[in-house]
Amino acid sequence: MRKHFLIAILASLSFFASAQEPSKYFPMDFYRHLYLNVTVEGREAHFALDTGAPYSIPDSTFVAREGLQYKNVFKARMGGTGNGKATVRVINNEFTYSMGGRQYKSKISPVVQLKEILGDYADGLVGLSEVGDAAIAIDYVNGRIGFWDKVEAKDVEGYTAIPVEYKDNRILLPIRVQVRDGITVEGKAIMDLGNPYSIDFTRAAADKFGLLAVKPVLTSSMAAGGIGGGSSSGDFRAQRAEIGPFALDAPIVAYSFNTEGALADGKWIALLGNEIWSRFDMVIDAAHGKLYLRPNATFADPFDCPVKGFSATYRTQTLGCWTVNSLYDGSNAQKAGLRGGDRIVAVNGRDVKTYSHEAYRTWSDGLQSVTLTVLRDGQEQEISFDFDEPKL
Repeated sequence: MRKHFLIAILASLSFFASAQEPSKYFPMDFYRHLYLNVTVEGREAHFALDTGAPYSIPDSTFVAREGLQYKNVFKARMGGTGNGKATVRVINNEFTYSMGGRQYKSKISPVVQLKEILGDYADGLVGLSEVGDAAIAIDYVNGRIGFWDKVEAKDVEGYTAIPVEYKDNRILLPIRVQVRDGITVEGKAIMDLGNPYSIDFTRAAADKFGLLAVKPVLTSSMAAGGIGGGSSSGDFRAQRAEIGPFALDAPIVAYSFNTEGALADGKWIALLGNEIWSRFDMVIDAAHGKLYLRPNATFADPFDCPVKGFSATYRTQTLGCWTVNSLYDGSNAQKAGLRGGDRIVAVNGRDVKTYSHEAYRTWSDGLQSVTLTVLRDGQEQEISFDFDEPKL
């Protein structure tokens, strides 16, 4: 089940930041994505940092709800990690926002239906066009982030520098993944903080390295897999992943079945997401070709196999429900009759409208089974099932 937000490049972008000197760090909220508190024309919002996105992108519902109006707008076709393209409105040289004591303005800002992908907590994305030239310091464990003008030696004491390539608003770095004895995948991957998962191999890499033959595998599909539409993938457990001198044992990784978009592209072998990066303290100095890494307290945590069999997107504020966006093939959830597009209105008898976003994040903790009340074709029905046993 993949959620990605890498967007095809339409044009080169520029940014400006105010001369005001910000604090070294400011708070962020990490739940699968890195949410930053931003202000858009006086409106408070949550934007997710997405180093896989060239642009800063406001959500279409947020723009409409807040009554934001822009004069210079054009339409364009845009592709991302969905298996296709979408027509979007693009704000031309007008979109501005502030965060961490700085003001930002982008030349181009697509307006995209992000909430159907990320959920109601997300009001937009912060892309590399605005922040890529800064040194981005991220402390996942303590929930803080900084955008620095330069990296001082004392700031990265105890870190290891990894060479990266920064080109066309993308950050690429070398990785090596030992899949099985005799199967090793090696090449350049995109650093994608808009991806909540670990390592997602492109369809081109899957074909080249024979990954579609790897067993066991859990396949899944998503209705809203990213900008451009749905996506499908296969999860499996690799033996080892290496980034510079750091090795991660037994990661759960995936390959894409997509035939279009960033997950089909042969220019890179994979997207690297937050299941990898959240195990490090890091400073991204892409403009100077360096990524500084230091393992944090979660570095050796195991990669857990998915067991719920489905994922639901938090749409309580806009739709009054959680939408079933993806299902694992052959899961107990699928066998019990759950379908993509179902609207979950209650969990074990509790109305989902009573869940805050914080409560939604942990709704399944401690459960081994669930009864979902879903709305389908205007009719409510209950669907009960046990969670799956780990299969990877």
